[in-house]
Amino acid sequence: MQTEMPLWDFLLDLWSLRLRPTSFAQGGGYFAVMPTAKEVSEPSEMVRLANVLAGLELARRALPDWIAAQIYFFDGKLRCSETGRIFDPEELDLENALTEDESHRWFSDFLKFARQPPAQRAQARVAERLRLIHVAVAIHEGELSDPRQLWR
Repeated sequence: MQTEMPLWDFLLDLWSLRLRPTSFAQGGGYFAVMPTAKEVSEPSEMVRLANVLAGLELARRALPDWIAAQIYFFDGKLRCSETGRIFDPEELDLENALTEDESHRWFSDFLKFARQPPAQRAQARVAERLRLIHVAVAIHEGELSDPRQLWR
């Protein structure tokens, strides 16, 4: 006997999957999907990422190390959502993408989005950094689920 899900619950579940099926099990291994620059540059996604990073309560200088550790110590592969290419986390140039600003002021400004949403999409020059933050957050939050758990 199949029970019907109320429409509101279905819509909430659907909304929670927005950019969330970022990882899935395939062939016994885990994949974290790197979103497109367009997806991760949306103001709503920047607010979500800023809230997660702010919740870690790390100093701005510690955030690049945390992001790099999440990605480098990930026991799985990454998949580019634009091309479908599968690659190892070691192939990413995290140092250049995350330490461009020696004072790490960019991270301080980014964390402000947890309190005040951005008025516009992110600039193209920071899209790669946002993509890396998205992958690190996906790994940290355990968005490495079996597909059956995504569709409860």
